[in-house]
Amino acid sequence: MQRYLEVPVDLFTMGGNLSNVKVSDLLAAKEDFKTQLLLAVTMAVFVKIFFNFSVVHLRRIVDSKPWKEQFLRLTKRTYKSIGVDYGSDEIWYEAALVQFPLVLHHLIGGLLCVPAVFGITGISEETAYALARHGALFETAFELQDIGTRVYQYFYDKDFVKKNT
Repeated sequence: MQRYLEVPVDLFTMGGNLSNVKVSDLLAAKEDFKTQLLLAVTMAVFVKIFFNFSVVHLRRIVDSKPWKEQFLRLTKRTYKSIGVDYGSDEIWYEAALVQFPLVLHHLIGGLLCVPAVFGITGISEETAYALARHGALFETAFELQDIGTRVYQYFYDKDFVKKNT
């Protein structure tokens, strides 16, 4: 009798290591697990670094502006209207600053899909689909880094509940 729930031994090694993935496969976001896993994890690391870098530099900019308090007040009012309450002003401020790189990230992910959705003259179907795969993987990367962030916060951040309610 065949066992259907049996997991192949090489599921996580994928029959080898990731070093044999070709650059051309990465550029095309080749439709295989090994290539897409490598892309998603690499993009997740990039996204996390980009978000942290952005928040640090945005904080420096917003701190020097006379409209900082109004910015925080408007952010609180907007999010409270949909039932979100972070509690302390510092957590609110951090959440407000994260919105800038978040919007940029989703804009990039969406724009990468435009050629496949609308068909752009001069862009081949193969290239359009590769861009769409990169867009989808870029969105997946955000989710991976977000999961990693939440797991880290759960174990090491005393404000976990306030930041995630």
